[in-house]
Amino acid sequence: MVFIKKRKYIVCFKTLYGFYNIGAKGCKALAPALAQMTALKELSLPCNKIGDKGCEVLAPVLPQMTALEKLRLWDNQIGDKGCEALAPALAQMTALKELHLSYNEIGVKGCEVLAPALAQMTALETLVLGSNEIDDKGCEALATALAQMTALETLDLGNNQIGDKGCDILAP
Repeated sequence: MVFIKKRKYIVCFKTLYGFYNIGAKGCKALAPALAQMTALKELSLPCNKIGDKGCEVLAPVLPQMTALEKLRLWDNQIGDKGCEALAPALAQMTALKELHLSYNEIGVKGCEVLAPALAQMTALETLVLGSNEIDDKGCEALATALAQMTALETLDLGNNQIGDKGCDILAP
């Protein structure tokens, strides 16, 4: 059982989903409960204004969620610093099948720190990085990792600042 703010919750979720604008403070309150949700298959926290600070709080507990197959953190104001926090955790999440980080603020530096982690995510089937700040240099950072992701079926990089050079890098 997990106790949050003197309320009792039984941890038997398969999916935790919500648009609650929890922010970094909410992540801090949620993290101890998530650490105990080892059977959780899907964590969807879109539109919660988590930001980079929230990623720093969530990152240590994510690898403890060993059954997690889908992680959806789109539209959360996550930038390059948030990617720096998430990358080591993601590298340990080799069973993850879907990763959604669209509608954030991920740029070149974020791609550079995510790439080595993504390369280790051999079960990843869906990677959504659309509507960020990824340009040709970001594609360059991601290209090596994408080549190693043999299970990848869906890659969304739409609505970024990717030019012809970035496209050439991704599809030689």
